[in-house]
Amino acid sequence: MYKVGIDLGATNAAGGVIDEKNEIIERESILTRHNCEPELIAADFARMVFRLAAKLNVSMSAFDKIGIGIPGSVEGGIVKDANNIGFYEVPFASMVAARTGLPVTLINDSNAAARGEYVAGSGKGAGSFFMLTLGTGVGGAYIYKGDIVEGCNFAAGEVGHMVIRVDGKPCSCGRRGCLEAYCSASALAHRAREAAITNQYSLLNKLSDNNPAVIDTRMFYKALQQGDKTSTLVFDEYMKDLTAGVVNIINLLQPDVLAIGGGLSGVGSILLDELIKRVQPQVFSLHSETQTSIRIASLGNEAGIIGAV
Repeated sequence: MYKVGIDLGATNAAGGVIDEKNEIIERESILTRHNCEPELIAADFARMVFRLAAKLNVSMSAFDKIGIGIPGSVEGGIVKDANNIGFYEVPFASMVAARTGLPVTLINDSNAAARGEYVAGSGKGAGSFFMLTLGTGVGGAYIYKGDIVEGCNFAAGEVGHMVIRVDGKPCSCGRRGCLEAYCSASALAHRAREAAITNQYSLLNKLSDNNPAVIDTRMFYKALQQGDKTSTLVFDEYMKDLTAGVVNIINLLQPDVLAIGGGLSGVGSILLDELIKRVQPQVFSLHSETQTSIRIASLGNEAGIIGAV
């Protein structure tokens, strides 16, 4: 029997069929709808599953279940609170199940990515594992001795909403100064745009054809790699905030492995080397023989799909 995993992201929803070896054998991707009724997204997911079955030339009975990763707090088959997509007390599992005829389980998307990495990626073999995702938002998940730590309300691990600057920038959660407001991909792109506006000779302006509004993280890293001074200053400020967040996580949980995932992890050593250099002197346990191993997540976008099931 096969399983279907779906990872709901801010831009795309990625789906895949997973075999008994925890390998993805077929894939689908659709654009994520915004500001719409949850029923429309449920219908999109159902159509995705039917297309996956058609690609494999199998009937729906070949699928054992559907697992869906959702960016928010999840309890059973209900999305309790997902502010980034506007889901509140939504029985999303039953919506998809009614359209596919298959059992559906929900899991927080960061928990799904962590589970995927723990089972088949950068956390494999670790006793304790923390996954930090740097994407449109900032997510986190903690696995201890094989179990996801969910907390009393199934929302443990939401380190994106840990305040690193009191009375700082507003965050989507309603608070100010959260890690997500400073260290998400969206926040990094915003920093770069602001810097380009105030530094007209920055390479960022050349790369964007003097239209700072279109600057994204790819442009930013391209300018950074070419030695752009403005981008270097932006990166330094960004890393100060990210370091504060990572040090807090390590001091609190002391995981064997902490993996960085999400879109920003794609730059690899540019981010990882600098982070390790800054974090190690600041952790409370800096004189201990055993230290948390900080790594880049190895499964990329497939982690959430595998972990969802």
